Amino acid sequence: MKIKGCKRQSFLDQAVQNGGQPIFYLIRCWDKEESFFKLGITVNNILTRYGTVKAMPYEWEILLELPDTAEAVYDLEVKFKTEMQDYHYKPKISFNGSTTECYTELSEALQQLIQ
Repeated sequence: MKIKGCKRQSFLDQAVQNGGQPIFYLIRCWDKEESFFKLGITVNNILTRYGTVKAMPYEWEILLELPDTAEAVYDLEVKFKTEMQDYHYKPKISFNGSTTECYTELSEALQQLIQ
């Protein structure tokens, strides 16, 4: 399965090259007209990744950060994207990951991780 144009081995290689801590994350995004969830994986700090209006054109807050191995965070993303495919949402304003990683609702398993 491809994740945001990145196959599993590509992400694993990228994590090794960058030397950062792989993180699975969930953020809530909103503006006056929209509200949705965005999940993803990164080896960068989330604040660095979405710290500019161009990178994230919505208000947002971090709901969950799970640092783990590159393999584990990649597999978590695949799991939750599969569980939540019926809730897929495409925001009106595009940004990196907006077409494949945004959702109107969360799976029960992901909701339990937040609590």
